[in-house]
Amino acid sequence: MKIFLVGGFLGSGKTTAIAAACRLLMARGHRVGVITNDQGEQQVDTLTMTKLGIPAREVAGGCFCCNYDQFDAHVRSLEAENLPQFVFAESVGTCTDLAATIVLPLAKFRPDVDVVICIFADAAFLASLLEGSATFVEESVRYIYKKQLEEADLIVINKSDLITEDQKEMIRDLLGEEYSGKSYLFQNSTADSDVEQWLNQLQTMKAAGLVLDIDYNTYGDGEARMAWLDKRVVIEDNAGKAADAVRKIMEAIFRRISEERLLIGHLKFFIDAGNWARKISFTASSNDFHRFTTDAADRIELLINARVQTDPRRLTRIVDDVIENMHATGRSITPGPWSAFVPGFPRPTHRMAN
Repeated sequence: MKIFLVGGFLGSGKTTAIAAACRLLMARGHRVGVITNDQGEQQVDTLTMTKLGIPAREVAGGCFCCNYDQFDAHVRSLEAENLPQFVFAESVGTCTDLAATIVLPLAKFRPDVDVVICIFADAAFLASLLEGSATFVEESVRYIYKKQLEEADLIVINKSDLITEDQKEMIRDLLGEEYSGKSYLFQNSTADSDVEQWLNQLQTMKAAGLVLDIDYNTYGDGEARMAWLDKRVVIEDNAGKAADAVRKIMEAIFRRISEERLLIGHLKFFIDAGNWARKISFTASSNDFHRFTTDAADRIELLINARVQTDPRRLTRIVDDVIENMHATGRSITPGPWSAFVPGFPRPTHRMAN
């Protein structure tokens, strides 16, 4: 069995790429599994994989590193029930130090498993960071971002269809200077040919097990700069226009966060109308909002996952204000489980050196 540890900052397109890769592998008769991961307890990514018919498990309430035993239990569960040839393990977008806390422990306790660390980077966001133009990003957040790239066996510069050839050349030059010798590729994860290339490269690689020199105080501070908000709501509309209300909610939350000039790590929505479902994502540099079609629906369950560089109270106020303003005659909006917080200090279960 091969495990692809897929890391990279919030909003880099990991979930889209993994779903596309699983679809291609399953079409060829390969068995796959996915382990999702988040600091929160309600994950859009897990729902997305399940709806696509992909065997999935989730590590919730903390990163893989700090929940190694749960991570390993999920690997064994997938082995027992699905016998996967390939497992994609998508780490929290603010997680780093995967070699010391996951790869080397697996090498010690599970030598039968091959592992590769693949780090995704949003092409436009990476270009702005390398150029030094992304001044809105806190220094400790940049620290995490750069450490993720440093430990990669393979760097995937994702959403490359959204940048110019000049920007690609600049990224090549700067990667050569800062991450000399690293394998990398440019990818559009909505193109099967690009995903095929990624899969082919992953299957030929093994983890280098590069243990980083990590300042955990800076790492912890970087994670604490991001607010996490998970919220479920049920929208019911007598005129069958629940989807129209959802569209307005998504637009308004994105607009409010953007107007307040807050960095969006990711803003994900899972829309479940019973007979149809959609996942919609917004990031600092792109969104797939144009894919949302307002099919008729009397009732929709909406799950919101927001990861934004701000404090939890401010993020909660923005989301609650938007939802409150969406009440109308003939429409009810019922709140469900929710949480808003900053991640706790990272305390890995294991941290090993070569």
